[in-house]
Amino acid sequence: MRSAHRPVIAIAGGGPAGLLTALLLARQPELDVRVYERAQEPESWSAQSYTISLNEKGQRALAEAGALDAVRSVGLERKHAVMHMAGSPDPILRDRPGVSTSRPGLVACLRALVVAEGRAHLCDGAAVADVVAHAPPRDLPGLMLVLEDGSQVLCSHVVGCDGKWSRVRASAATLAAARGEPVWQPQLVDEGSWGVLFEMGAAAPAGLAPDAIHLFLPANTQGHCYGIASSLPDHRGPQSHGSSRPGAVDAGGASAPPAGPHPASWHATLVIFDSAAQRWPGLEPRDDAGGDAGHGSWNADAGEATESAGRAAIDALLADELPDFAAAVSGARAVVVRRRASWVRLGGPPTLAALGGRVALVGDAGHSMTPSMGEGCNTALESAACLAGAVARALTAWREGRPASSSAQAVGDGPGADCGGGRGHADQAVPSVHGNDESRHSTRRPNDLRLLDEALSAAFAEYGESRSPIVANVQAKSAAASTRR
Repeated sequence: MRSAHRPVIAIAGGGPAGLLTALLLARQPELDVRVYERAQEPESWSAQSYTISLNEKGQRALAEAGALDAVRSVGLERKHAVMHMAGSPDPILRDRPGVSTSRPGLVACLRALVVAEGRAHLCDGAAVADVVAHAPPRDLPGLMLVLEDGSQVLCSHVVGCDGKWSRVRASAATLAAARGEPVWQPQLVDEGSWGVLFEMGAAAPAGLAPDAIHLFLPANTQGHCYGIASSLPDHRGPQSHGSSRPGAVDAGGASAPPAGPHPASWHATLVIFDSAAQRWPGLEPRDDAGGDAGHGSWNADAGEATESAGRAAIDALLADELPDFAAAVSGARAVVVRRRASWVRLGGPPTLAALGGRVALVGDAGHSMTPSMGEGCNTALESAACLAGAVARALTAWREGRPASSSAQAVGDGPGADCGGGRGHADQAVPSVHGNDESRHSTRRPNDLRLLDEALSAAFAEYGESRSPIVANVQAKSAAASTRR
């Protein structure tokens, strides 16, 4: 449970949320942070890669970790949002600066930063199957990760960043129920729309600018669909990932951030509402989801890239509702019909923490989103920064000999501003998630590891309770945008 008298924080999932959580938590010298990722190798760029548009909250979280400049260097700067209204010859241009990247590009960039700092351990090919209680007679109580290969990892706390079908969430709920504690009751919620991905080439469709996100809307406000098109960074250059095998001591080796994006390919998605199926027979989402709120992976909703049997119905829909979008995607190599938009309503106690603060959920494990508003990754990155901020405040209190409860103070600028909890003046001194020289070398640092353990649990619990209502509100808005009411 402890390594060299340091609590082990096990992070399940090496996606953007898990890596940012690791990057921030590992800067606290008292913590031994380890990331357990199912995949043997980091995901590579493919035609299924999608655009992640980093909004203010996502950029702010990355900036807090010192990662935004690196992500910008491999992403694409966005300047505008362009709305193309069916029947109108003149698009509407709005300034909307931002940064877009692909999921593989963001993962590669964050991995490179984790490896470069050398504080957290990356364990690839290590899928978490279960989380069980561990109570040794001569040590502090904690948890044990059980990996799919049967190996076991002792830890004090677990962060579930393992996606919409989280095993950490399911295991923690089972443990809580056995203890008679309030338990999460996750429910998979299907919404009234689905997406169709158009696999595009590198050439920009006529009239579309690569520094903008293009939104195609039907002339009728009660239309049955809308389209989105944007350029997509293509990170297919050779990289050194610097990962370690499960149980290794170091992340090992040097790693470079991904090379700058190749000439951008284009990504286009058509969102179809259920009402369209009544008017254009043959329109339907993929029906092979075959899962529940406990099984699958981050890309379980995507499926394989196959030519759609309903292409004729899609073409008819576009001809009637979005002729400009139809022209933009006319050169698509293939069409992929996705599953119905869905998300997981956590249910149960209104918190993202469980087991007395020994488990916390970050990202899709605790607040999966439908894709309509582009909030999934941004909210996940913000949650990672919020958890790290709560831990930083708790450790500052522990170093100064104050009780853990005194660390729940107001949060000023930065990601903490949207993390919930108390509110105070923006210029109030707030401990940085990076730690600082004074706190790292405090002469008042207690030696009682039990108090350190309690401080961490209090921080996880604080994060869970304060963050839950915020992300639930974003989930609700995102779900509403995915259904034509």
